[in-house]
Amino acid sequence: MTSVRWLNTATLSAQEIANWTELAAGAATPNPFYEPAFVLPALEQFGDSELELLMATDTARNWIGLVPVVRRRRWGRLVGAALTSWAHPHCFLESPLLLRGSEDTAAAAMLDEARRAAGLIAFDRLPAEGPAASALAAACDALGAKEIVWKRFERAALVRRPDDDYVRSTLGNKHFRDLGRRRRKLEREVGDITFVERAGDPRAVDDFLRLEAAGWKGDTGTALACGPGAEFFRAVCRRFAEAGRLQMLAMQAADRTIAIQSSLIAGDGLFCFKIAYDESLKSFSPGTQLMVETASEFHRRPELRWVDSCSKPKTEGIERLWPDRRELSTVLVPGAGAKGAAVSVEAKVAARLRETLRPDGDRGSPVSTAAGR
Repeated sequence: MTSVRWLNTATLSAQEIANWTELAAGAATPNPFYEPAFVLPALEQFGDSELELLMATDTARNWIGLVPVVRRRRWGRLVGAALTSWAHPHCFLESPLLLRGSEDTAAAAMLDEARRAAGLIAFDRLPAEGPAASALAAACDALGAKEIVWKRFERAALVRRPDDDYVRSTLGNKHFRDLGRRRRKLEREVGDITFVERAGDPRAVDDFLRLEAAGWKGDTGTALACGPGAEFFRAVCRRFAEAGRLQMLAMQAADRTIAIQSSLIAGDGLFCFKIAYDESLKSFSPGTQLMVETASEFHRRPELRWVDSCSKPKTEGIERLWPDRRELSTVLVPGAGAKGAAVSVEAKVAARLRETLRPDGDRGSPVSTAAGR
């Protein structure tokens, strides 16, 4: 029999953290941002006393599902208590961890419990396709709940292909050659350029924090080094590096770091995390040069099948470089009982209104329900 529990992150035992880590390693839809190596450093540095873990186990007490959630008085302008997937400014995916082979069972058990706890359950930045999306849709069908796709959006991605022509196929030969000319000009300015994998090197973290703080983020006080984000970033990089799941690709001119890109590995996917570059050299497009090399580095690692840029939708720079897209969605599920029914009516009306008023050029798909999947 499947069991569901609510866990307080402040009282987790070492065994529970180990179980959580094991579940993440076997998740059908990988999500490094919901792993303990990411969530716990975030809580330690930023805090969130309202965060809970909704967790499911099978008959053998193996963990088969988990999602960090927060209880809210409302979601957006919709009336009624809501349960939302947890997020913060450095979290770029909100897909539940569902054990491969037990996705439907885990999703149904957790969703059933969640619907008893709130009038509305909201998942943001949920992959629109794949095991997690399919399991959520199946759980809604099994429970007689109509999921509402509030919006759909996409962001740049890479999917493995036979040849490393990701950027050239997107830019075209003319713009690709222009990028090469900028790199040669940069080398005349700073010397020969090399790309170095620096995962596990604490100095690489220091270089990243220094570069980011020296740019516009430092001027606006939003750089990681301007607050507790520095220790959060150090902890995440250290934990993923120790597990062999950090990529820290640096663009170097001798001992000078020009740009650096940190990425997290989960399953057979690479998730871009943070990038920084020397803004005194921005006329040579060092960030763009590094993202071109990120695509090539991905291609050199056959164990990886895809890359999620984790960028904001319609980020022009990366979308001009990378040919593929990952579609995400915001999905609402009404709670059980009268409260859920009332919220469901309100949410459907609001979703239709939002679709009607959607600005021209918005590439989101039309609002749909589980029945239309």
